Amino acid sequence: MMKKIFAVLLVAALSVVWMGCAAPVEQPKAVVVIVKGDDPQEMMTRAIELLGGLEPILGDAKTIVIKPNLTGMMGGQYKGVSTSGEVMEALVLELKKTSPEVKLTIAEGPGGGGINGMLRATNMAKVVEQHDIAVVDTNSAPRVKVELPDGLAYKSYDYPQVVKEADIFIDFPVMKTHQLSGITVGFKNLFGYFPGGQRRGAYHDRYADALIDMVTIRKPDLIVVDALKGMEGRGPLWGSIVEHNLIIVGTDIVAVDTVCGALMGQPIEQIPYTNKAASLGIGVADLKNIEIRGEKIEDVKKDYEQPRWYVGVQIPRTEELLERIKKMADRFDEEFDRRDNELSCTIYYFGDKHLKPDMVKNPTRKNTGFDVYVYTKWPEKNQVIEFQTRYNLYYDELRQAAEDETRAWIKENLGDLVKDEDIKTLPLGGDWNGRKE
Repeated sequence: MMKKIFAVLLVAALSVVWMGCAAPVEQPKAVVVIVKGDDPQEMMTRAIELLGGLEPILGDAKTIVIKPNLTGMMGGQYKGVSTSGEVMEALVLELKKTSPEVKLTIAEGPGGGGINGMLRATNMAKVVEQHDIAVVDTNSAPRVKVELPDGLAYKSYDYPQVVKEADIFIDFPVMKTHQLSGITVGFKNLFGYFPGGQRRGAYHDRYADALIDMVTIRKPDLIVVDALKGMEGRGPLWGSIVEHNLIIVGTDIVAVDTVCGALMGQPIEQIPYTNKAASLGIGVADLKNIEIRGEKIEDVKKDYEQPRWYVGVQIPRTEELLERIKKMADRFDEEFDRRDNELSCTIYYFGDKHLKPDMVKNPTRKNTGFDVYVYTKWPEKNQVIEFQTRYNLYYDELRQAAEDETRAWIKENLGDLVKDEDIKTLPLGGDWNGRKE
């Protein structure tokens, strides 16, 4: 009898130990869908199906706000720059199929003009008319003050009221590189909701933290990425168009941006806001914890040219310095003020032969020379000569290398006319990763 009791106790004890040593329950992965094709409607339908349908997302929603990327156009081309009307219509039809009576609103704050002009330029105006979609320009629409005690950049924001009050919020960006943020997809698309005009520029200095704050205020319920055409290099406006023929969808904005960064061949570990947002529990930035449905990343990935920002150096302006720079420049352009057609700036271009990068120390340095700006209509800049040298955005050591090379050129070619202590570093738009300089 005692042996039986001992055996029962032993089994029970072993069961407890086994349960204590069992592997932890695996957390559900974020899901991101990648669909490739050439028919936007077929692609959108398949993407939504692979995601699991819209019913779990929309529920009994009465209002949906969609935030496209209406950045502008490049040489008359909007695809790859702004969200296209064709892909917007494909999304709208899917939304109407699931919720026929839902009220749709397109809400955007274009940085380069009025929203109606951008809707016409992107073929979105006819979608708006055919499907009775409301349009709100958030540059001028009512805003509500949102207190954010734990805000990373600011403790309160004036946020678009229509977005705050919507039942469902859909983030609808284009997949591009960006000279300030590295990539622009779901997170950076929300920059359009900061107050417009000159006030919006103030957020550039802390944009990474400010974008995380925006997602904290209102996290998108669905992210749809128009990647039929993407942009590489000097995005978001002046880069080269990439034919990618993809639509990407997901409900985790961090995961979607991470996957898009990988699809563009960008160093996703260097994207500041996705990794910081993941550390705060906002989403998933580790590809191992993201379930990819549809196409595999490695099968449809393209190595987009990485964006480059620029470091600035300035020296005091003298006529003798100007004459020497004019003689040494490869070429020059003049820019005129559109308001009065007066000369506002002369730009002198110096190609890669003028700089001497240390390619052994910095093998990834892409030398494209530098530009010299001489202003005539900016009182605060009329007394200086400004040098701008581009570098690969993701790597701080290349920024320093670009500055050192520019200083070396100035000392070698202008050193008899300018003192070392008069060569000053010029902050241009803030450090790329959102740390205020």
